[in-house]
Amino acid sequence: MNNISRIFTLVLVCIFAIGLSSVDAQTYGRKKKKKKKTEKVEDKKTSKSDDDDYFNDRGTIGSRLWYGLHVGNIGGANGTFNINLTPVVGYKFTDDVSAGVMLKFNYTYLGRTWLESRGINGVRKWEPLDLGPAIFARGKLFETFFVHTEFEFGSFQEFSGIDGDKIQSESYNEQFLYVGAGYNGARGGLGYEIGLYYNVLDSAESVARTTPWDLRLGFTYKF
Repeated sequence: MNNISRIFTLVLVCIFAIGLSSVDAQTYGRKKKKKKKTEKVEDKKTSKSDDDDYFNDRGTIGSRLWYGLHVGNIGGANGTFNINLTPVVGYKFTDDVSAGVMLKFNYTYLGRTWLESRGINGVRKWEPLDLGPAIFARGKLFETFFVHTEFEFGSFQEFSGIDGDKIQSESYNEQFLYVGAGYNGARGGLGYEIGLYYNVLDSAESVARTTPWDLRLGFTYKF
């Protein structure tokens, strides 16, 4: 657990270091603009002008939001199919540093062939839908690359028995702590991205994932 804490802390420090450098750059730019404007206006209006410049630079809360949709965990064989869809909403503290929330929907289709191969007879299909709310922090590198850390609290369905022709299941929870990086290719407001993330909380007892690695494709707007 100490190693996990160190990794998580290191990623956060890197992200906020990027943010501080971005803030310094933006602050320096604002000061240059303010200096030019101050030379053209009366001294009594300077304070109000500086405040206006600050809020114009920062924008409204809505203008600093960005949105995304991740698609991952796609696969299927022998009467099965799986896909994960994750809506994302982030808030930009600076142009390079943001944090936000996401909600993961993982849909699985298990057909009769697969069920019978596991000794589950008399059932045509099973379609569990798993949910995983998460929070994240992200920092841009060189405009197109980013580093990312994320904590997910997942809720999953596990087979517990059969009642007639219906499968009975039990819910269980599991936590995930992902760290990773990726590429985002923005074209105007729209963009696409690919990222690779590693779950540092993975263990041999975990039954929610087959691998600690998570490869995701995604689309973003205003990132």
